[in-house]
Amino acid sequence: MKVWFRAESPDQTIGGKGEPRATDVTTGAIPFSAAVLDRHRARVLRPGEAVLAPKQPTPRPTAYRSDVLLVPHEFLTDPDLTKAITEVLSKASLEPIVPVDPAAPNPSGPRRPRQPLSRFRAQMPRPLRLRARADAPPMAVDAWAALQTLRAAADTGQLSKKIVDRIGLEHLLVGSALVGAGGASIGGVNVATEGSTPIPGGVGSYTLAGYGGRMPVDIVLAAPPRRRAEELPGQRRRVVAVLDSGLQPTLDSWIDIDERWTPGDPVASVDSAFQQMMTDYGTLAADPDVTGPAIDGPWDGPYTAEPLVGEVTTHFGHGTFIAGIIRQVAPDAHVRSIRVMHSDGVVEEGLLLAALHLLAEEVEGQVAAGGPLPVDVVSLSLGYFDEGPADQVTPLLAGIIADLAALGVVVVAAAGNYATTRPFYPAAFSDTPPDEAVPILSVGALNPNGTVALFSNDGPWVTCWATGAAVLSTFPVMPSGSEQAANAPVQQSAGLPRQTLDPDDFTSGFAVWSGTSFAAPLVAAKVALALQEGADSDLVRADVHDPANVLAKVVAAAEGRRKVL
Repeated sequence: MKVWFRAESPDQTIGGKGEPRATDVTTGAIPFSAAVLDRHRARVLRPGEAVLAPKQPTPRPTAYRSDVLLVPHEFLTDPDLTKAITEVLSKASLEPIVPVDPAAPNPSGPRRPRQPLSRFRAQMPRPLRLRARADAPPMAVDAWAALQTLRAAADTGQLSKKIVDRIGLEHLLVGSALVGAGGASIGGVNVATEGSTPIPGGVGSYTLAGYGGRMPVDIVLAAPPRRRAEELPGQRRRVVAVLDSGLQPTLDSWIDIDERWTPGDPVASVDSAFQQMMTDYGTLAADPDVTGPAIDGPWDGPYTAEPLVGEVTTHFGHGTFIAGIIRQVAPDAHVRSIRVMHSDGVVEEGLLLAALHLLAEEVEGQVAAGGPLPVDVVSLSLGYFDEGPADQVTPLLAGIIADLAALGVVVVAAAGNYATTRPFYPAAFSDTPPDEAVPILSVGALNPNGTVALFSNDGPWVTCWATGAAVLSTFPVMPSGSEQAANAPVQQSAGLPRQTLDPDDFTSGFAVWSGTSFAAPLVAAKVALALQEGADSDLVRADVHDPANVLAKVVAAAEGRRKVL
């Protein structure tokens, strides 16, 4: 596996000869299928169809929850402000359904004094569901139109612009994996370019089995040796938080999993209490008229979205595959799995923001107490295209990532698989690093021979590249999907079935897969290794091209922030 850091600012000319590169005019959104949009009650914002308030710029395409706005928690607990927002929305025949405050006292329980909110819970954007008023004519509820109504009210002085600027759409993010064998077309395939023909030589070829697409394999290598925690520098494991699809059991010799607070020293952990708190803050107010998929625990699933068809969903196993990459590169690290991704690859922004804010709260508490950080590195193999220009990106996600960086946490994000230079967030936040904070690392994908993968996004905001095509890692040991071997003769030999490869039978516990999804955790693992062993360690420098010593600077910044705090 290889990692290649930029030596300096990228040369944006052809061959370095002064001729400017063509401007990337890509405007298309992530190619979500209609089925995926319907499943998550979402729509695509299209520039030619978007309603606009006066003086508002034309948006670029993005996908968002059609009836949800993200509003800071402290706004929703302020009765006067909630009333003012409700009055403005009523002029558009809309009313908000304010979510329950998870920290509010239980009316039927013992009376306890209300605890003050931490700054991260106060700032946390929460999903605010919108619905038509009872006296409204038949209408389609559109969060974008509601946001334009609020912005118009800010322009006329009815609401504070500072308040409205902190309210935004709930975007749909997607896992940055390419789907090949075993991918359910019903669930929507995340290919690099919509309509790309999956033939050898094209961008879509990476979705084919044998060309980097997801397919089962077997290996003869033993799991990398893992030292006891007390044998490590500092006598503790560096923790990589993987905010992804969750985990499922794989071969115990590779990844054993336990609850975070259970005694023991597993390779990976889940935290059901954290997961529940994240869900309480990051999901919508209950509405009996609305149904949809839910993140209901830390475990990856379901493995099929269509039980009557039985095909494996596009991103089932995504988190387990990532954990296996970290296990290979930094075997002494600990993987902290936090499930935010559905098995169709979709991540609802509100849930991701809740997870990041609660992590930041944990980190700040440990820093104040002088203890070890509960997380050293955050690995994000997901992203979206924002509707605003680069200098006007919705600040909700940017703010909390900057906060984590200021606390000394290294954030590593996948650059995306759309063969475009259009900024893909959160990776593109690397282009505007927060002052005096740890740099954010944006990771593109390399082919096994060290060339840049054709599907990988690029641009001045991409910090580095790492192997992300035809990567081998762990996969859940699970019942096989409905696809069958192409040839299975009736005649058997030695009592065993005889057949060709079954493209979605992953009972071996290993798979090959491609995407910047898998380049990012490789870099995250290298960072964890550098934090543990030192950036100049031979273990860290192996297969790393880093002429500008970016990795050493990241480690120094992380350690420096922790000393300052």
